[in-house]
Amino acid sequence: MGKKKTDRNGISRRGFLKGTVALAGTGLMVGSESAAAKTQTPKADETVTRNRVFGYCGPGDWLGTPPVIPEADITKTVDVDVLVLGGGHAGLMAALGASDNGAKVAVAETKSKKAFDSYWGRIGEDIGHVNSKWLIQRGYGPYDTGEIVAEFVKRAAGRCNPDIIRLFVENSGPMFDRMVEVYEEYKDLREANDSKVEFKYGDGITETYDFSNIMSEDLVSNQVQKDVRPEDYPIELGGYKTWPCNAQFLGPTLRRAVPPFVSVLRWFEKYHVQKTVDQGADW
Repeated sequence: MGKKKTDRNGISRRGFLKGTVALAGTGLMVGSESAAAKTQTPKADETVTRNRVFGYCGPGDWLGTPPVIPEADITKTVDVDVLVLGGGHAGLMAALGASDNGAKVAVAETKSKKAFDSYWGRIGEDIGHVNSKWLIQRGYGPYDTGEIVAEFVKRAAGRCNPDIIRLFVENSGPMFDRMVEVYEEYKDLREANDSKVEFKYGDGITETYDFSNIMSEDLVSNQVQKDVRPEDYPIELGGYKTWPCNAQFLGPTLRRAVPPFVSVLRWFEKYHVQKTVDQGADW
């Protein structure tokens, strides 16, 4: 797939966006490589020359050798501003951010649309973030983002890039605000598609739920410590601080006994996919 050449001499919002999209994709690939890398034992000099700390990350070139594809095997060429590899949580938001800024986007994903309609399409139930309107309205925030960045760095034993962490902490709230904004745009479609969703529980019972408003109080919540007032955060214990900075899409998990890993997050994120498509993204 092709990619347009861009002028990288200047720094613009759109240019910076492309850099962050690439970062989101590579972050996923780093994670998939880590398990394999752990089986290798690097030599002492390798951990120094590669700027890696033994025990914290694996040796070697995680990206690997670029594939050589014969010209005859290329069946389609797509010319885009931003190519997103993988349509999971990070890839989805990269595509949304790029298309929001007017970029021509393509998302390459091996799973089918049907697979993404199950929990295993995008595993998870939480969206961690700081200082969103949703959290602040609940009384949790606004918090000092510098203090939260420092806590992340502390817990990583300093083996991290504080600038990347700061970018996440400072932009995670606006990101979640945008996710809610997009979700609210599709009210009519949500009511048509999600008002009667059959949900199978672990005991074999099937019940029908109204998932047309995932942001309702009975379907999404944030994790807080029992008997701790909002004004008492952050909690400090053993020298570590914690803040109630997440949205948990637990859904019917709170109603009956269910298998692990059940959440309604996919009924929230599918409208962000729809938004990228409506803005011209090619999945």
